[in-house]
Amino acid sequence: MMLLALITATASASTWIVDNDGSGNFTDIQTAINASTAGDEIIVRGGPYHENLVVDRSIMLRGDENPILDGGDTEEPVVNITAANVTLDGFTIANSTDDRYESGAVIIGSDGCKISNNTIHNSSGHGVFLLNSDNNVITNNRIRDNDKTGLWIYDSKDNNVHNNELYRNGECGISMMNSTLNTLVENDLYENDQCGIVFRNSGINTLMFNRIGRNSEDGIFLSSSDNNFMTINSIYENSNNGVMLYNFSMANIFGDNNINGSGEYGILLDKNCGSNAFVGNIVCNNGIDGTGIYDCTFNRISGNDFVKNHNNGISLRGESCNNVISGNDVHENARSGFHVEECHTNSIIRNDVTNNQNGFVMKQCNNITLQNNAIHNNKYGISLDNTQDTIITTNNIYDNTADGALLIDCRRCVLLENEIIENDADGVHMIRSNKNMILDNHIRNNNDYGVQLLDHSDGNEFAGNVIEKNGLGGYICSRAG
Repeated sequence: MMLLALITATASASTWIVDNDGSGNFTDIQTAINASTAGDEIIVRGGPYHENLVVDRSIMLRGDENPILDGGDTEEPVVNITAANVTLDGFTIANSTDDRYESGAVIIGSDGCKISNNTIHNSSGHGVFLLNSDNNVITNNRIRDNDKTGLWIYDSKDNNVHNNELYRNGECGISMMNSTLNTLVENDLYENDQCGIVFRNSGINTLMFNRIGRNSEDGIFLSSSDNNFMTINSIYENSNNGVMLYNFSMANIFGDNNINGSGEYGILLDKNCGSNAFVGNIVCNNGIDGTGIYDCTFNRISGNDFVKNHNNGISLRGESCNNVISGNDVHENARSGFHVEECHTNSIIRNDVTNNQNGFVMKQCNNITLQNNAIHNNKYGISLDNTQDTIITTNNIYDNTADGALLIDCRRCVLLENEIIENDADGVHMIRSNKNMILDNHIRNNNDYGVQLLDHSDGNEFAGNVIEKNGLGGYICSRAG
């Protein structure tokens, strides 16, 4: 019985030909749609068709020789798909004048559709708009030169957006709001007037193998969006930031991306973004910092390369706390490898920090841990200013062209079991710094003094250190108590 039903259903499907020269079954597409039944295929021959289509049944619309659907002057979508399981393949869709924000040249308000091999351009609104629409496939389309966003996904889930080209749109390449479980793979998003990709209040989405470049704002922007996974994307030459997380974006994972040539930050976290992980990324040649973290907590930055950024490799500012930054290569940045200011309770562990202007610069901080880092071939290895209750332990600090560790106006900091060797000035240089503990360090072969205390650096404790073979002597104290 089931086999008979299947044969009957297959036999009932029809193929219709639309050709505007009269040689097919129909000369216009909407009449063919109205005559069709679910499962039918409508083949549209090449030529212009000045129509606004409503597809209200589960059919296949296929273009042959690139037919052009021209919306003309009617303020409606060129194609409005209201039925499930519709295929729209092989058309040029142009000149929609419907500029409502919840519309577009192609609007999909149903499930299970496939939009493929189309060119969609010159819409007054969005190129393609998915509204409450699930399990669709958007693939191999060119979506360009639309006044708003190329592809707008709203309150939709489980959609697959694959191998599309989205460029020169008046807002973003792809925008997503209130949407989950969507997959964006191998898309090219470039030269859009705002961002390449925007997520707002959207989570559990996947971005892989996309190329996102030369957009006028950010490459990827997330606001209030959680648990997204973004890997192996090329994010390049965007005017603002490569990746920006904003306003309580939580628990996102960024891995193995290449982020380069941004006008501002390679990665920027701002306003209470927490529990995000950035692992294995290459972040280089960005206009300000490789990564900037502002007022954000409990993030993990591990195993990345921060190279040749025009300001700092990594910066933490504001009320950023409880972040762990470990196992990164931070080198050849124009200013500091790390710049940490007005922060507390962060851990910076096992990083290789080399060939920056300065290795670490820390200002007005407390309760920071620097542990097991290699800090070498910078100007100052570590520079602390007005910092307290910070632990610097088991680091290798060597071959820097000024002091290994410089402390100015610091209190209750601990230097413990560090190797501070072969720096061009002092191993440890302290100015107006009080009640610090310098314990069990090896301080040797520095060009000037092993330890120099200046300007009433009082009440500091030294114990268990090996201070030897320094050029001007092991220890000097000037006007210290």
